[in-house]
Amino acid sequence: MAAYQVAKAAYDQALEQYKRDSVRYRQAKAQYDMDQAAYLKAKTQYDQDLAKYREQEAQYQKDLKAYQQAKANYDQAQAKYVNDKAAYDQAKAKFDKDQATYEARLAEAEAKKNEEGYLSNQ
Repeated sequence: MAAYQVAKAAYDQALEQYKRDSVRYRQAKAQYDMDQAAYLKAKTQYDQDLAKYREQEAQYQKDLKAYQQAKANYDQAQAKYVNDKAAYDQAKAKFDKDQATYEARLAEAEAKKNEEGYLSNQ
């Protein structure tokens, strides 16, 4: 009978240990399930954010390409403007010089005409 009582006590102790372990397991399993749900929620959010980022990156690349083309067009137009402005300034300088020469000759001719006309009227 003593062996039975020792075995029964060992069994009861093992049963209590099993019950405690079972409770800890269910708690751990519940915590694991909550952690897994939180992970899946975070992963879903991450995947959505990544998809949004990729969309924005694609739009940025498209906008960058358009900007670079516009900048190239602007730089080309700017270079043409600089060349055209230089040609204009050169032509304007020649015009101003020619106009000054013309006005000087005109004044000289007027003076000569007046001098000759003044002399011939006497």
